[in-house]
Amino acid sequence: MADQVLAFDNPSPTSFPLADAGQGVVVARAASLESALPGTTAVFSTRLGGVSRSPWDQMNVGYQTGDSPVDVTENRRRLFRALDLDVEHLVTAGQVHGDAVVVATASGHQPDTDGLVTLSRSLILAVFCADCVPIWLLDPKTPAAAVVHAGWRGTLAGVAGRAVEVMRRKLGCRPGDLLAAIGPSIGPCCYEVGPEVSEPARARLGPSVLAVPLPGGKARLDLWEANRQSLIRAGLDPLRVDVSGLCTFCRGELFHSHRRETVRSPASPRAGRMVALVKLPERRP
Repeated sequence: MADQVLAFDNPSPTSFPLADAGQGVVVARAASLESALPGTTAVFSTRLGGVSRSPWDQMNVGYQTGDSPVDVTENRRRLFRALDLDVEHLVTAGQVHGDAVVVATASGHQPDTDGLVTLSRSLILAVFCADCVPIWLLDPKTPAAAVVHAGWRGTLAGVAGRAVEVMRRKLGCRPGDLLAAIGPSIGPCCYEVGPEVSEPARARLGPSVLAVPLPGGKARLDLWEANRQSLIRAGLDPLRVDVSGLCTFCRGELFHSHRRETVRSPASPRAGRMVALVKLPERRP
């Protein structure tokens, strides 16, 4: 059954539409990637359609959050069933906020990495986020796919560009053939950082990724633009890089946010997690 596109207030309804995948499970789809290679799955879960209770309600797919493991397991089951995916083929990353990227050839957990790339048509690559930036890469010609987790440390380390380089060097992809999507994450509207982050960001990435300085020596860091620039420097066509424009901090009705929960409960923030998934089609269309 085709997704039902939902009429949320979505600033990028064409490139990253929100859709009901079935039984109330709502996902954001990286439409440019999925349309470039029909049969590809490139989605980001939302907090809608699961069974978790407050403060994780509803669709929390992260076990390391304090939520009931039984509920998280049921949430994952519902999400994968709605997307017609087999959780047994899942590949996950350790997400250590670095720039390591590995080629996935079998299901399971890949520690000490923030990026996964593959040529396999059966594997489902996944990273979990609650403000950090999920980035999808697709080479529809090879075909090959990747998913990347980029927090501020990974962004400054250039993990997005590193994933492009691994796809070029190890999978034979040409950067000019790649499409990228930068998914829902904390936006430049909300991501306030102190000088311990803003100064390294300015030194490595330039002033264009920082907003006008705020009181107290803080600034707003634009992780979307920083990762977009990283992808372009790695050889992607700027017109083939989509940015969702969906801020996880702002859109509490749709997304979990670690920063938002930290503001609410500084001593014990309890934020759920969303997941960015990518899977190549079983066979070439």
